[in-house]
Amino acid sequence: MELITDERMLRRAAEHLAGHDRVMAALIEQHGISRMTPWQNEPFTALIGAIISQQLSVKAADTIEKRVLKIGGRGDRFVASKLLAASDEELRACGLSGAKTRYIKGIAEAAQSGQLNLKRIRDLPDDKLIETLTELNGIGRWTAEMLMIFAFGHSDVMSLGDLGLRKGIEVAYELDHRPSDKVMLGTAEIWRPYRSVASWYLWRAAESGPVN
Repeated sequence: MELITDERMLRRAAEHLAGHDRVMAALIEQHGISRMTPWQNEPFTALIGAIISQQLSVKAADTIEKRVLKIGGRGDRFVASKLLAASDEELRACGLSGAKTRYIKGIAEAAQSGQLNLKRIRDLPDDKLIETLTELNGIGRWTAEMLMIFAFGHSDVMSLGDLGLRKGIEVAYELDHRPSDKVMLGTAEIWRPYRSVASWYLWRAAESGPVN
């Protein structure tokens, strides 16, 4: 398993994608080398951020995350003990739902007790890592996959449950409908072993529209 560890790796991934897929080549020309930096992201903070982001727009999630950081973090990182010390009412006042408040406190408790050791599990094979993470309430497959991409730097994750990715494929490949799982997997086969990096370009396509 190759990890995304630096910009050289992102350049290597871009060369591979451009060399195997003309659509990817056009996206890379438009957006440049991916600006993913998983090696700079702290896993616990990324996990809490992913919980906050579930079913929200990027703007709404960012606003709520900043509020929660003020009471449950230190600088730009979440701290398990501070999240546990915050009352449910304080967290709800930040814009969290009751369910997300429970999930975040449960994850913080698991991290503080040692039940969840993100450093120890980060190099597990993808399927085992997803299995381990989804044992915790509030962490579904999508949340686990986002953590794998943006904090653990797994280079070959294909998140079928991500609506932005599905839209990106529709836009970039000029389809007249949202692609099925089968179409997504078939399209992504030539991106291996860099499907995570390809996903970054497709998210950009979903935001900005097709390449002119």
